[in-house]
Amino acid sequence: MNGSNHFRVLHGFNDLRTVGELIVTGTSLPIGLIMDRADGTYASLSANGNMIGFLSKKVTTAGPSFEQLELQQQHDHVKSGERVSIYQLPEGAEIQVSCADSLAYNSTQSATSPALVVTTGTGALSTTTAKDTRLSSLNGRFRVAQTGDLVIARVLESDTTDPNALSSVITWKFRIESGTVVA
Repeated sequence: MNGSNHFRVLHGFNDLRTVGELIVTGTSLPIGLIMDRADGTYASLSANGNMIGFLSKKVTTAGPSFEQLELQQQHDHVKSGERVSIYQLPEGAEIQVSCADSLAYNSTQSATSPALVVTTGTGALSTTTAKDTRLSSLNGRFRVAQTGDLVIARVLESDTTDPNALSSVITWKFRIESGTVVA
């Protein structure tokens, strides 16, 4: 689970720990969503900073094709309702998360949005989010921590937009931490 176009482990990859393989349901969940344990066998989207780790593969309604399975080809997705590995990063690990600037996500939208950050509404991240801003989660996405949230990461850099990118993509760098509850 080195990552995808929108989620990449920059530092701490060698220290990834598998939390386990849990059943994940959903119609379209991207790699890198923040997951929590719903019960002994199911994972759910993280809220308020409660997390066990990150989704290691995309979850889709179709899953890998028959050819991919029969030819034992590498695939980066699983079918909804099947088990998928959840990975935990150690404290101090650094990740890079990006999304198109036109792709907004807030709490009223579908949980199937490919965005990995909250970009509108309460807790929104932007290109001007300050370094060391404490982060939590909402529906499996990073957001600015709110009162009562558990801090899971801090912003290292905002607006690290690649000038060579074909479309306007905003990239953030975060450092994972085991934080405290925001008062």
